[in-house]
Amino acid sequence: MPMAQKTMNIKSEISRQIRVLQNTFICLQIPAGLILLFVLFLKLRFDIDTGDLTRDSNSVAHQPIYIGLVSNLGILFWCASATISLFTGWAGRSKGASSVESFLIYSGILSSALLLDDLLQLHEDFFPNVLRVPEELVLVFYGVLAIAIFYRYRKIILTTNYLILLTGVMLFGLSIVVDILLPEFPGESLIEDGAKFTGILTWFGYYASLGYETIKQKRP
Repeated sequence: MPMAQKTMNIKSEISRQIRVLQNTFICLQIPAGLILLFVLFLKLRFDIDTGDLTRDSNSVAHQPIYIGLVSNLGILFWCASATISLFTGWAGRSKGASSVESFLIYSGILSSALLLDDLLQLHEDFFPNVLRVPEELVLVFYGVLAIAIFYRYRKIILTTNYLILLTGVMLFGLSIVVDILLPEFPGESLIEDGAKFTGILTWFGYYASLGYETIKQKRP
């Protein structure tokens, strides 16, 4: 194929994509723009250094790269759990939602809430110190929300590999018990954070396997 024709084909394809994807590009840029505007607002209103908001926290604090390693990995698996659940649930809804898809959507919302809480330390810092809501009350709220979802979809859960989910919930419970009742226990951080991290991975494993099975069943 002559070079001139190749160039024309490339230009034609780029023009086609610009026409077809212009709304997609706009939707992708809006969240980024809103976040950056919020950063600018914090700078102008509270004189917060923009670098403190845009750079990596270890870089800002001049800490070694391994600080918060396990916590950061947990955040990634929270995000993966939420993404898999929401994507699989919404993809199924477009063809007619079933109870499995609805369960995945609500579980994805729950995972997203826990992700934001863990990422921003909401129940440890924001709620107690800013909103004056006790940490224990916030944890109870998350627990009630989880129980409500699991109870609503209990029949669906019983058709899945629910022992994985149960193991993850038990690990979260162990982490909370150690945090609240045994704060001075030797090795408390390893037990608490270790149980929490293992629980997150187990939670991810449950929803990853459920999402896979759900998609596989819909394939022709």
